[in-house]
Amino acid sequence: DRACLALDRAPRPDPDSLALARARLATLAGYLEIRVFLHRNAHAIRAAIGQITRIVGALKSYSHLDQGQEGQRVRTPTDVHEGLETTLVILHSELKYGILLTRKYGAVPTISAYVDELNQVWTNLLHNAVQALQGQADPTRSKEILIETGCAPRGVDPDVVREVYVAIEDNGPGIPPEHLPRIFEPFFTTKSKGEGTGIGLGIAQKIVARHGGRIEVASRPGRTRFTVYLPERGAP
Repeated sequence: DRACLALDRAPRPDPDSLALARARLATLAGYLEIRVFLHRNAHAIRAAIGQITRIVGALKSYSHLDQGQEGQRVRTPTDVHEGLETTLVILHSELKYGILLTRKYGAVPTISAYVDELNQVWTNLLHNAVQALQGQADPTRSKEILIETGCAPRGVDPDVVREVYVAIEDNGPGIPPEHLPRIFEPFFTTKSKGEGTGIGLGIAQKIVARHGGRIEVASRPGRTRFTVYLPERGAP
């Protein structure tokens, strides 16, 4: 009885104080939720910042104008691997969904080239490979792109000219044999309406020829391979 009487006589909390305490607890709970959210997403945020940094750097490299002091375009020593990696960063959004990308890089020397022009070639060939994979009839089949590089002598005499080659291969449906002789023709395309202009491969071929090289293509159902050959010393 005395205990009950003591409780009855105890001061009751002020309603305003209770409301203030509840508000402070709600603020603290919200703060803790934000901390947990940030902690869980810290890795994702760091990855996103890293990706943005890579894209900005790639855009700077991709838009390299190869200009000399007087504004004249000049060839520069070029690492084809660096150009390929720059292009892959630019095309990341196209390649990240369901495409297995394999790099098979060999030991290659630097070549004398116009960097921005070669980047256009890699962009065109990789974009075509992605579009070819989107046209696969079997949705259960894996989508794969292989990038292979190397260096080999041109012809039987190893002392004549060495060539750097870059091959881009996909396991898409392939190019029909009757279309192969025409794929470098301006405005010729095997893509659906609205998906291509038919000028990309023609431009790529002209760029490679400007460097003294050539493009070869081999295709069959389930495999298409474009190979770019570039002389180590550049066009004569």
